[in-house]
Amino acid sequence: MSVLKFRKILKMRLNSLKKICDYLGESNGEKRDDLIINLAETLTNSFYVFLVRVDDLWMAYRIFETLNERGLDLTQAELIKNILIEHAVETAGVGVDEVESTWRSFVDNYESQPTKKLDMPHIIQFSYTFRNGLVKKENIFDEVSKGLRAGKIDVLGFVCAVERDSRNFCWGI
Repeated sequence: MSVLKFRKILKMRLNSLKKICDYLGESNGEKRDDLIINLAETLTNSFYVFLVRVDDLWMAYRIFETLNERGLDLTQAELIKNILIEHAVETAGVGVDEVESTWRSFVDNYESQPTKKLDMPHIIQFSYTFRNGLVKKENIFDEVSKGLRAGKIDVLGFVCAVERDSRNFCWGI
């Protein structure tokens, strides 16, 4: 999910919360109390909120990845997509829309494989290895994020190479 899309979703959720607060303010007596209790129970039983302060974006992604290991799977590919988009936003030198569009083409190439012989992190790993040297699949996020931070990886060049290689890998293997 792109940063811009995330912000849009967050804004919609905040508007929904405002509507709930307005509705609660309009309710009277016991009905209002029951609604507040129900909302409080739902929030305390169904959500976890963590505030973690970190020195840099890379550490935030590492913490997010570690925490997510206990819940739904978050692939290296999703982490790489997020850090590429975040880097594009921060540097303002690369069009976020172009990065997202090229990433979608990469995903389309992956999904169009006749049989899923390679997963997305493998494709990224092979593409990276071809140009930069050997890296294990489980370390690909770390390597890409280090390369971005050091200025060794160009965001658009990287995502275009992955997309181009995905066409070859998905159909040639």
